[in-house]
Amino acid sequence: MTIPSPCEALTSQINAAVPHIVTRLGGSSVSIVRHRPRSIGEGDLISVAAEDAYVIIYQLVDHPRHDTWLGGRFTPAGPAPRGTLNIVHLGEGLSARLLAPFDSLIFHIPLASLNELADRERLPPVSALRTPSEEAIGDPLLRDLQDSLLHMLDRPDGTSRLLRDHLVMGLHAHFAERYGGLGTGQPHRPGGLASWQERRAKELIASNLAKDLTLAEVAAECRLSPAHFARAFKASTGSTPHGWLQARRIERAKELLAKQNLALAEVALACGYADQSHLTRTFGARVGMSPGVWRRTYSRA
Repeated sequence: MTIPSPCEALTSQINAAVPHIVTRLGGSSVSIVRHRPRSIGEGDLISVAAEDAYVIIYQLVDHPRHDTWLGGRFTPAGPAPRGTLNIVHLGEGLSARLLAPFDSLIFHIPLASLNELADRERLPPVSALRTPSEEAIGDPLLRDLQDSLLHMLDRPDGTSRLLRDHLVMGLHAHFAERYGGLGTGQPHRPGGLASWQERRAKELIASNLAKDLTLAEVAAECRLSPAHFARAFKASTGSTPHGWLQARRIERAKELLAKQNLALAEVALACGYADQSHLTRTFGARVGMSPGVWRRTYSRA
């Protein structure tokens, strides 16, 4: 898995393991990383090379004032409270002197990815991402998704790629709309899948429960972009692709649990769960009982 250049630059200068998610959207990659250095010296400097992209920095803890340089010009940055974000354009490069430890989610979004989204939706291009003021601001949607994002970053094997791709695409569209003005005043145009597309998508997902399919792979089979496919699948089925995958995994797990000769660990792997505990957590949350209890209650004698 490749980390885009800004994330790579930050990672190489801070001695810490950085959990990250990268999703391919058309010709560009959008990424999310969590930066939480175990130790950082006061005055440590990080630098990011110039490119036509944005970083959205969301604070997980209160972050005090720090010094920044954009294109070599000194730009002091005020404090950013927990739960707020700043947007920085990397067009002229970025350097920052860190004056205290920090814990942040950093979203790397190429401008090209925003305009590919605009093209697909037949909307005017996005000229820039910006907040109403230079001060850090809150984002209610990002706040609500914070725990889900942290869980996916901390346990990448515990979530499907369909879910990760869907969440990243949703946030990408949210940033384009909220901070780039994409589609402002434009009516939403709902539309579902053609019958052959819905059938092919369901067949592909159902026949690959043990494989971590990406949204792009399923969308390609339907000859659609990932964003268009995700929206159309939801319109046709009432469920996200990940939601449909999860429901089908539970159905398959029940089928296999009815066969007493299969161990729970074997059932888990056959259905695409990371391990037996992953199966137990997910099954219990959706069915209301553990796989073992369900087997004893409902399996054939």
